Amino acid sequence: LLKRDIEGYHTTKQQAEKTARDLCEKLGYDLTEYKHVEIDSNMEKEGNAYIWYVDFYKEYDGLVDNYNKISIAFIPEINEIYYFIVSDENYENNPVEINEEQAKETALKEEKKTNLKYEVKDTSAELSIVSMNGEAYARTYNYKQFCEQRNTIDYPDNKYIEYRTDRHIRKAWKITIEYSISKSEMSDKSFNIQDLGYTYYVDATTGEIIGGEDYSKPIIN
Repeated sequence: LLKRDIEGYHTTKQQAEKTARDLCEKLGYDLTEYKHVEIDSNMEKEGNAYIWYVDFYKEYDGLVDNYNKISIAFIPEINEIYYFIVSDENYENNPVEINEEQAKETALKEEKKTNLKYEVKDTSAELSIVSMNGEAYARTYNYKQFCEQRNTIDYPDNKYIEYRTDRHIRKAWKITIEYSISKSEMSDKSFNIQDLGYTYYVDATTGEIIGGEDYSKPIIN
């Protein structure tokens, strides 16, 4: 496909969504439950784009479910499909019985186990749909190991520790803890990029820590 001359085929963002819907229908997929739509292309300027990427996501209570989606990429005008991917996982749609403040308290209590001595700059919360993982446990159980295997290029496979969990897709509070760290502290050899903060997943029903992800805000000098 890529060997063909496809750079001359173009469309608009609005038409790209319509085409994507038509292609999905022809392939036998009903998009009625896929309320959230994201559209992108292979070029910065719409008029230059010749491959369009359209993702259709299911939504629950206003939350986008990244684990149940239909993704399609195609060449406009000739409508040739570049790829077509269906993600269909079991979202448990658990109720929200834990409030934001309770979730923050749980995450802060868990974070204390790392014994980081920095001052907490901010704690933010976002209700989201997440996949359970063992990342948060790895961080609090052995913080030094957690940092080393992330920061070391070609870290030995036989030393890498990963905590596996069942794959449950659930509603959770994503609690991000951000530390206030000075430039001098960042330049210290003991500083790890993971010291900047972390995002915990607090189950919206049970209040348990069910996973987490690395802090992703950029460093501002």
